[in-house]
Amino acid sequence: GSFWHHCVAGSIAGVAEHTLLYPVDTVKTHIQACSSCPHNPTSSSKLSSVAARSGASQVYNSSSMLRHTSAAPPGSTATSAGGGGMVSTMRFIMTNQTSATATLNNSSNSKSSSIVGAARLWRGVQTMVLGCIPAHALYFSSYEITKEHFSSLSPTHELSCYGGMASGAAATFGHDCVMTPLDTIKQRLQLGHYNGISHAMKSMIQSEGVSSLFRSFPVTLLTNVPYGMIMVSTNEFLKQKWTDPGKSLE
Repeated sequence: GSFWHHCVAGSIAGVAEHTLLYPVDTVKTHIQACSSCPHNPTSSSKLSSVAARSGASQVYNSSSMLRHTSAAPPGSTATSAGGGGMVSTMRFIMTNQTSATATLNNSSNSKSSSIVGAARLWRGVQTMVLGCIPAHALYFSSYEITKEHFSSLSPTHELSCYGGMASGAAATFGHDCVMTPLDTIKQRLQLGHYNGISHAMKSMIQSEGVSSLFRSFPVTLLTNVPYGMIMVSTNEFLKQKWTDPGKSLE
């Protein structure tokens, strides 16, 4: 039926979108996170020296200070990785290692050293392939259930503006419940941490707890839920206004 058509089509579209544009997302992650953060070799060495002089208790404050005050020397890896544009950052990722990757490669049984060249732009893409199908299935099922419920409350059996907003919020919430932990793992793999999905999940749960997988969940909902509410309610409103009586857009 129409519901399963939407589920299958949405899942295929989601997988295609995330995988084809994944290198761009990897570049974005590096630009946002690696200009002056502990993952950057230059900042890591600065942070280590500060920790050695001041003690481990002051590392957090020193890290915050570095993010605001440190400036990487011209031509350094920090400037190349995070301070440049998209093309220079992409070139850096393909030809250099972050400090996290270098540390991981020095450990035993590491698979990260086998990832070279353009393949580094696709590190962690498996998370999107695994997550898109259940996430989109949950999105459309939540949307259809809430849409049917709120439509039944209307005398005309049409989805009201508030019903559309509620349907969009429910669908987005279900989608983000699946994608948030996978997106967290994806970003860490993009930055060169861990050998793969299972290694990342196991390491994060052991060292940081299950909550580490959902650390960004509140912020994700804060940005995505309003977007989903506006998108769905606007879509339903325009469908009702632009569709002739007795004629369906489908």
